[in-house]
Amino acid sequence: MRGMTSGDADLCYTSAMSTPTKEDAALMIASLHGQMEPSLVAVYLLRSSRKEEADEPIKLLEVNQVAFAGGVIPVHFGPVGEVPYPSVIIELTPEEFASLQAGELSLPHGWRLDRKLFGR
Repeated sequence: MRGMTSGDADLCYTSAMSTPTKEDAALMIASLHGQMEPSLVAVYLLRSSRKEEADEPIKLLEVNQVAFAGGVIPVHFGPVGEVPYPSVIIELTPEEFASLQAGELSLPHGWRLDRKLFGR
C-alpha cells in the first residue's frame, strides 16, 4: 500500500466538507509527519478493543531512524487544527520495531498493529 501525499490528505478532508473520520485524520497525521520527517521509515495504525468508543484516541506507531531508543512510550496529544481527535504516538527505532515484531517488545495491553499508513 502506498502512503498518502499531502494532496491526498487535503482531498480527504476538503472533499468531506465536514469533520474528518478518525481514519481520515490518522491518514492526514501519517502523511504530514512523513513529509516533515525525512528520517521517518513507516507509520502504522494501532488498534485496541476500544477503537469504536468516541473518546478513544487515534493511535499511531512511527518507525524513525533517528528516534531515541527508549522502548515503547506512548506520547499523548490533544486535538489540534484539522484533527479534532486526541492522538497517541509511539516512536520506535527500526531496531526496536524489529524487536516488537519478534515479540521481544510489547505494545500496551490490548493494543495491536493494524496496518501501514505511510512507508518509504
